[in-house]
Amino acid sequence: MSLSERVCPVCGKPFARQNEDGSSGNSLGCTLCGQCGYLYHDECWNKIKRCAVFGCRCTHSESVSKNVNLPTTIKCQACGNDNPYKASLCSKCGEPLEDRFVGKIFSSNSVKDCWQAETDKELILKADEDWNTSVCYLYNGDFEYWLANNGYEELAQKAKEARQANRQRSVGLEVFLESSGYVSKPILNISNDFLTVECADDEVDTIINVSNAGRGYLYGTLHANVDWIIAQPQEFASNSQRIMLTLDMTALGGSSGEGKISFKTSGGERTVTIKASRISVSTAISLYREGNYLKARALGRKLLDDRISIADASVLCAACSLHEENYIGAVSDLRCLFGKCQILPGDIASKVYTWLKSDHSQAVTLEKSVIYEAIAEVADDDLKKDLHKELARVIIDRASMSVDSGSGRASLWKSGQKVAKNIKETLKQAENLDPELAKEVSAVRKRLRSGKYLVSLPSCLIACLLALSLAVGGVFYIQNNENIDLFGLGRGKIADFVDGDFRAESNQLRVEFQNSPSDVDIRAKYVASLLGLAEEAAASYVYSLADSYTRQALEIGQANAYSAEIVQARMFNWAKKLQDEQLEGEAYIRCRQALKLGANSELEAMAQKLAISWDSYYEVFSMVDSLFCSGSIYVSSGETCQKAMQKLASLGVYTYKTRVDCAYVDLTGNGRRDLLVAGSDDLSSGVTNSADKSQGANYKTSFGSGFAIYSWKGATFDKVYSKKVKGVPHLVDVQCANISSRKQEEALLIWNLLGKPNNSQGIVVGYTGQQFLATERTGALHFEMADRDNNGRFEIWISSIVADSTDPDNAIYVPSPYSWNGHDLIPASGDFSSFYMKINQILDEQIKNNPYPEGSDLRRLYRLDRQKAKDLLRKRISARAIASELKQDKN
Repeated sequence: MSLSERVCPVCGKPFARQNEDGSSGNSLGCTLCGQCGYLYHDECWNKIKRCAVFGCRCTHSESVSKNVNLPTTIKCQACGNDNPYKASLCSKCGEPLEDRFVGKIFSSNSVKDCWQAETDKELILKADEDWNTSVCYLYNGDFEYWLANNGYEELAQKAKEARQANRQRSVGLEVFLESSGYVSKPILNISNDFLTVECADDEVDTIINVSNAGRGYLYGTLHANVDWIIAQPQEFASNSQRIMLTLDMTALGGSSGEGKISFKTSGGERTVTIKASRISVSTAISLYREGNYLKARALGRKLLDDRISIADASVLCAACSLHEENYIGAVSDLRCLFGKCQILPGDIASKVYTWLKSDHSQAVTLEKSVIYEAIAEVADDDLKKDLHKELARVIIDRASMSVDSGSGRASLWKSGQKVAKNIKETLKQAENLDPELAKEVSAVRKRLRSGKYLVSLPSCLIACLLALSLAVGGVFYIQNNENIDLFGLGRGKIADFVDGDFRAESNQLRVEFQNSPSDVDIRAKYVASLLGLAEEAAASYVYSLADSYTRQALEIGQANAYSAEIVQARMFNWAKKLQDEQLEGEAYIRCRQALKLGANSELEAMAQKLAISWDSYYEVFSMVDSLFCSGSIYVSSGETCQKAMQKLASLGVYTYKTRVDCAYVDLTGNGRRDLLVAGSDDLSSGVTNSADKSQGANYKTSFGSGFAIYSWKGATFDKVYSKKVKGVPHLVDVQCANISSRKQEEALLIWNLLGKPNNSQGIVVGYTGQQFLATERTGALHFEMADRDNNGRFEIWISSIVADSTDPDNAIYVPSPYSWNGHDLIPASGDFSSFYMKINQILDEQIKNNPYPEGSDLRRLYRLDRQKAKDLLRKRISARAIASELKQDKN
């Protein structure tokens, strides 16, 4: 409020004279309050000898004293209660704390912006705009005192009733303001009026977001009309509240149920309807029978996410994908398989088996013996016989291949299953599965007994058992530390395989390899064709397919030294091509991959040369987190985010006068890092046609208003997803970690709304398998990614208010953990007791060092607020942690 708009709190007159023509004359003499700096006419200050502004008790003008030590409390002369020093009325008995001048003008002492009111309506409207200050005025009795002394006794009584009836201060202010009739009610906004929940678990958690879309403060209660819906909290007071719902699915039996949650709030009444059903494999099978393959697969994927009936759900989803000719989806579904099918109908198993036996290129990427083992349990007699033959053949081929691997080369199968006690028992299982293979079993036994091949017995055992294991995607590793031509084929023949193009006959080679896996030449041709296909896919930017072919070639090629040498030679040629294309990062990765198969002087020389610039690149992006590369990198621009920004600049993208953060993050889970840019919703923001500012380029500026995800396609950035951020946001931080049960990472972008330091906005960005999704949360004090139960998976921690009975600066906030289910943030499961106990200790220290005087109401409220938070934390701390703490205290 400017000087020309302000009036004296005592007389209500302006501070400038008015001439007869209406123009401003000379200013009257003014006096400043020594504490709050409020202006008075000299004669008005001399008349009352103290500040008339509510919230200030100063009796000294600035000319007298600028630094006065003020007490923190004032004692009521009627009842002896200690009150805040700035209060007008006693919080206990309601009596005035001292006789003071009350003018016709209510003058605020707001830190944000002082304001004045001359009528009750002006007071209400100004108070609604300056909420935090007005809360103090109401609970200090200032509104009540001024209204009563200016003829507004009825409204003064309403202020008293609101103050005494509501401990939650913002609720009290809202009740008072609404009772005046001068302001509208808040507007109740609920994220969902209707929820459909389908789950296989006994219990499921979900969230309803309640917010205020209007003015004022939202508060109210809620009630569920059925016992299987548990809603917390049942009372709330917040402009942004998350209602945690726990649905007891066991109460539904095998059917569905419907319940309602009724909201009664200061913003009106609403009802949320929840329809819940407990799903099972039988439910999905029924949908499959009806021809609703899309819905059946959706239910199957939910069962997989919940780790329920994994084998049945995996094969059922694959069958649905095959009906829709979604072969990539079928591969994805079957890669989730674990264990054996239990109730799946035989015709569905037959559908998947028929496809696996076909020549389809996608089927090649799967470990078929694992799938055969799983569906054999539910197959009909004819199909079961075929499956047993396939499994028996695998056992024989793997045992024979292990023998042929040569002296000193152990084959270790990566499997989590129990290994048979001896090779004879394993071969006996093959003989039992298919008696027609008895002669071949006998031949392998004879070769083992002859001692011709020096192969360690345990290694051969493990190799043979892969076909009977349930591990998904089993691979084995051969230790090949020297380049030896075990088969006497010579370098000339190897060169033929390295330089030859076998892509056209890849399908035929795959069939031949499956029929004769021990044939050295067929294996060599097959791995050569796979690497040729991988190069072709990478050149076309189909990285997922390139990764798949490369992994197959590495797995199959390491069976013996001969095929391993072919793989290394072809990958060396591939690396040289990438280097020529200035894709040194990718070239280095190919060298590192190939060297995992054994020592090679040419590969080592190239890798050593590239390592000078690309070791950090390799480490930062973690592209080889095990033996094999987990994917290709879109951007070969450098080691760090600083390098990424340099790459943006080279493309004409500038972040001039703009807060921009960027990160490389594997959002899709396929090992490839995308570029996440936050601060601007499009890379075109800030682009100039000139790369040199000195040449007079017209730079655009853009304040942080969103984020985008970009993929690097060889020469340009292609935007794959973007989203604007509402309001006027200020980007605070970008954090990336794994918070879901999937392989990929998620990103947390944290914003502050300008002018609202305690109102943060968090956006979680993730990939659901088909598209990018962003989940927003607003109205919290703080967002953070942290792994506080030390299980290797991070949680999103959101801090929200618990109590603020004394002062906004002393409000209590408690963080709660959430995980991301692909669509929304849900309460995270885990034991976070140690973290909550640390917060509990901090609250104990605050209670011990209570800043308010003994016996005062404020001291009691300060303690009760912290005790409320402690009670909440106590429910979250496990009984084991409490017992451990008691034991330590006892010791």
